[in-house]
Amino acid sequence: MSQAGIKQILLKDGIMIYYVDKGKLLEGGGSKFHFNQEEPYLCLFNEEELLHYSKIFHISNGIVKDILEGRSFKFESYEGFDLISLNIPTVTDTGSFLNHITIYFRKNLLIFVCANPEELTILERIESDLENEESEKDNLSLGRILELFFDYLTKTDSVRLDYLEEKISSLEESIMTSRNKNYITEIVHLRKKLMGYKRYYDRLLSVTEAIVENVNGLLSKKEMRYFQIITDRNRRLLESLRFLQDYLSQIREAYQTQVDINLNSIMKLSTVITTIFLPLTLVAGWYGMNFDMPEYHLSFGYPMVIVGSLVLSLLIIIYFKKHKWF
Repeated sequence: MSQAGIKQILLKDGIMIYYVDKGKLLEGGGSKFHFNQEEPYLCLFNEEELLHYSKIFHISNGIVKDILEGRSFKFESYEGFDLISLNIPTVTDTGSFLNHITIYFRKNLLIFVCANPEELTILERIESDLENEESEKDNLSLGRILELFFDYLTKTDSVRLDYLEEKISSLEESIMTSRNKNYITEIVHLRKKLMGYKRYYDRLLSVTEAIVENVNGLLSKKEMRYFQIITDRNRRLLESLRFLQDYLSQIREAYQTQVDINLNSIMKLSTVITTIFLPLTLVAGWYGMNFDMPEYHLSFGYPMVIVGSLVLSLLIIIYFKKHKWF
């Protein structure tokens, strides 16, 4: 989203949302910015802009340093304000992050800080929905905007988990029908992806639970109910992830069992073949010795040994068949 993308959305009592445009903090109406602590402000900052405007908004150097240096997933409640740090994963790869976002929230001030504010497309979606809902304009607040932001973080994630479940189910069917393909790489890839999502939902749940506590009283009762709904959704998503992890673990165990069965079959066949030819090896070793055997002087001695070897092998095969060794 471009920083100028937030248009003249009205807050309660007709107050404008302010935003950063081309390095300057401006009103929606275009007049020069004058900070008024009684008016609500929404700001999208990169790190340089935060350094510049932190003094204007009376944000301490210690908090600014914490915002700029922090990269962990956390929620911290200070006297009069909350500080939220998020890592939002991409859809295709949980090993990398779309953006690290820090949210500074106090009465009448909501600041989103990230390296590339133009990548915060979630805020653009919020804006689009609010413009289409006239009823929201009269009830809009910074707490409501924060709630909508967290709502969009996981609003369609159930579809993503359904896709992962279908992929795991297809993997299970493939394992049951194909015995020659190596599925370890695919299983490990899915396992890492599920672990990444589980870590994300687990931390996100901790953050929303902390927000619902509303230690600083920044949220209204209605906004707290909204956040409770989001918290319950995050909890369900986390439970779904755990189910998928268990499901994948069962498939991995089934695949390992299938590999073991195939290996046992190969070893069994190898043992049978070795056993069948073991007497023939004995005969070959016997007649390979440098001794004068009585059979050497018989005209039918060599054919007799051949027939005896074949009969012995046949008897071993019949014995194995009878005991269902192969």
